[in-house]
Amino acid sequence: MKGMVFVDGNFQTMSPDIIAFMEYATGQSVKGVVPKNNIYSNYWRNKEYISYEKNEAGEEVKKIEKVTAVDIIRFPHVSNEHIFATVMQNEIEEFQYIQDGIICQYMILHLKGSVMGMKMVIESSQYQTLGRK
Repeated sequence: MKGMVFVDGNFQTMSPDIIAFMEYATGQSVKGVVPKNNIYSNYWRNKEYISYEKNEAGEEVKKIEKVTAVDIIRFPHVSNEHIFATVMQNEIEEFQYIQDGIICQYMILHLKGSVMGMKMVIESSQYQTLGRK
């Protein structure tokens, strides 16, 4: 018997902000289009989760919300290689043809990420923050 943790997530690869890469490669000031501590992902931009709240009458009401934060974990897992990030909800024109993968701000890679083709497991952070204020 082995232990398993079921999470609402998926496997994807991580990619750097290619606009920031091109700015660096051409000697421009590096800004990129993905802000610090953010990721761009079509999968997570469109992902929804269900939560329940009680109304004034004490009845449980189902709420459908967008995923706004994720935990990106290296797979296979290494304890210090995971990143909490905010999911960008706006469309970025330069990334309109990229359908899979996680595009992250270029500095995040120096901290805990890897773009060497390793699999990353990405799961919704909403469940980790429920009940916290």
